[in-house]
Amino acid sequence: MKFGWVKLLLPTFWTTVLCAVIAQVVLDTALAPSYAPSIKVSLSIGYSLQLTFFIFDRFLYPSSTSYWVGLSKGCIGLLLGMCLGGLIVFENPLFFFNYPAGSKVLLFSTIIAVFSGTFTIAKVRLAYQGKQISQLEAKQLRQETIALGNEIELLQAQIEPHFLFNTLSNIVSLIEINPKLAENSLVNLTRLLRVKLDRSRDKNHTLGDELWLLNAYLELHKMRLGERLTYQFLPIGIEDDISFTSLEIPSLLVQPLVENAIQHGIEPSVKGGEVSIGLAFSDHGLLIKVTDTGLGFRALSSANLTYHSGIGLSNVRRRLHAIYADRAALSIVDNEPSGAIVTLTIPIEAC
Repeated sequence: MKFGWVKLLLPTFWTTVLCAVIAQVVLDTALAPSYAPSIKVSLSIGYSLQLTFFIFDRFLYPSSTSYWVGLSKGCIGLLLGMCLGGLIVFENPLFFFNYPAGSKVLLFSTIIAVFSGTFTIAKVRLAYQGKQISQLEAKQLRQETIALGNEIELLQAQIEPHFLFNTLSNIVSLIEINPKLAENSLVNLTRLLRVKLDRSRDKNHTLGDELWLLNAYLELHKMRLGERLTYQFLPIGIEDDISFTSLEIPSLLVQPLVENAIQHGIEPSVKGGEVSIGLAFSDHGLLIKVTDTGLGFRALSSANLTYHSGIGLSNVRRRLHAIYADRAALSIVDNEPSGAIVTLTIPIEAC
């Protein structure tokens, strides 16, 4: 209720101020004999215009953006105001229309009325355009959210077949030569896929969840690659550091980087290599560094391959841009003497 009174009285206050100024201008230009009749006529016109605009905007043409409607409001309000002013000051509602002395006042008032009507319509149009822009931005945001969800589903669909087929093939080969290892691997795979299925429905999960998934994921790859793959998390014991593990991050951001390191770095290498996942805080946010000692850029280039060709990196880049815009970064550099280093930076306030 209080807001309604303020919303009603504030325009009236400014109308009164403006009418007082106009009355002084009329007096200074000798269009009125004294300030008293000038302010009475000015207030009559001003309040009539305000009432007319209120009726049109509330009942007749709400939120109209037509300049003809604005011109009509100004003319009707002017006519009513001139009649009211003539009645109050001269006891003749048609005074300004019948006497030459009122023609100059009528012309001056017409200019003010036309300006008022044009100004209000321009203001309404700007507000309407602003509302349309807000609606378009909201619609675009919804579309980006849907696209981001589809992106995660696509990424999941792209990663899983490659990983599943390789792991299941190795489990089948282990059944005869090492049934216990095959059984353990199948149990780990089942647990991993169950957790991934549950958590892939969420846009975010904790870094601790991501580390658990990465550990299980790397264990299954180690079962397949044997001594050709070693891995570690840095610093040692980071899996139990609450300052890191409690942070929320988007799901499926780190695993594609590890997948890329194994697929393009470790697997093509005859001697294999090591994958390390390092975590640290920096001035720019949370730093996640995936380092491998595989083939690296030079060897891949000589074989007409590219480290950037993996589906993981391109998807991660698109998702980073969709979620964080320019506040996140993904960089790739050579690792010496071999391999690659992929560094992912996520703003801490968004984690």
